[in-house]
Amino acid sequence: MTHTPGPWTVNKYRSIGAGEHGTRPIVAHVEPFYGTDRQYGDDTANARLIAAAPDMLAALCLAQDTLTPPRGDEEQEALAAITAAIAKALLHQGEARDVTDAMVAAERLARGEAHG
Repeated sequence: MTHTPGPWTVNKYRSIGAGEHGTRPIVAHVEPFYGTDRQYGDDTANARLIAAAPDMLAALCLAQDTLTPPRGDEEQEALAAITAAIAKALLHQGEARDVTDAMVAAERLARGEAHG
């Protein structure tokens, strides 16, 4: 199981959907925070962040490729954070059974191997 391919777009109803107008298929809908102390507008910001997820995942995969193998402690630390974020996405997409499985799959992606 994989996510709906991007790009994702936020439509005027704060629904996030695939395609230019964000209408088909709808992948998420963000509700406003009624009755809380959060500033109005957070729901729109959250919708935009969710809509950026496929692009961010692709950018993380590119960064993972670029930093493998790491050349020093800073790159190793960055690569570990990138790999963990990719693993989290794989876990939530159902492409992994647990966190360990997701980390292994993300590390395989970094080495250019097929996951599964």
